[in-house]
Amino acid sequence: MTTEPQPDRSDAPDPPACVDCGAPLSGPYCAACGQRVVVEADFSLIRLSRDWLSAAFSLDSRGLTTLRRLIFQPGRLSADYIAGRRQATFGPFQIFVFVTLLFFLLPDNFDILKAPSRWFFNDVEPLVAAKMAALDLSRAELAILYDGRVSTLSKLGLFSIVSALTVTSWALGFGRLPQLGKHLVMAVHAFVMALGLIMLILPLMMLLFLVVEPEMWMGNTLHLSLLGAWITLQQRRVLAIGWPRALLHMVVLIGVLGVSVFSYRYGISWLTLWSL
Repeated sequence: MTTEPQPDRSDAPDPPACVDCGAPLSGPYCAACGQRVVVEADFSLIRLSRDWLSAAFSLDSRGLTTLRRLIFQPGRLSADYIAGRRQATFGPFQIFVFVTLLFFLLPDNFDILKAPSRWFFNDVEPLVAAKMAALDLSRAELAILYDGRVSTLSKLGLFSIVSALTVTSWALGFGRLPQLGKHLVMAVHAFVMALGLIMLILPLMMLLFLVVEPEMWMGNTLHLSLLGAWITLQQRRVLAIGWPRALLHMVVLIGVLGVSVFSYRYGISWLTLWSL
């Protein structure tokens, strides 16, 4: 009995390999490391835009879960992250980067961390006059130069405000959570919520200005009320404390946040004008 000759496979091409780990590929994803195979279509503008939006906004179950817990379950993100339950949501610093990127994209009218020239120049007239003379600029020209510079610098120190909240939270809750890093997680979530409320309330107030012309104190009152309620619930959930102590923590944290924002706003505005 004769056996049929086997086909010569010596010239057969090698199976494609993953460019990351070198494992053989049998489909669009690497079975060893999970890397997706890159094809030419991945570099189309439509695909790149879609990938960027997906990475930035993460409109999947994980992103939606993070958003829902942050807004409607104050303190749960912090408590889950501290306890090690992190798979279903994004980490605090991922959220911080995302929200600050949105904050960077907002118009100057939404920026609470800088004082526009039309307000700030009236408080520092001697410095304005000195800069006009030194740079040989009119007040309008100096204002344009200042506004352009302060818009860039004002958003660079957001983490300094988070640091102030972290230290304050640690001092208030040391007996419950002695680790400073856990209070950093809480502070990041609280600051993200503060920025998020600003980005929601200010457009609403601008719309109302066109209709009923409300005073700005209405927007500030609404923001502080919502943020105060959120921080109170966060403190209760994470630190497991009663209402009186949680309310005391909230008042102190809101006060530190207000002082930090005001101090940073005035300081960065003065430093910007001085450095021109």
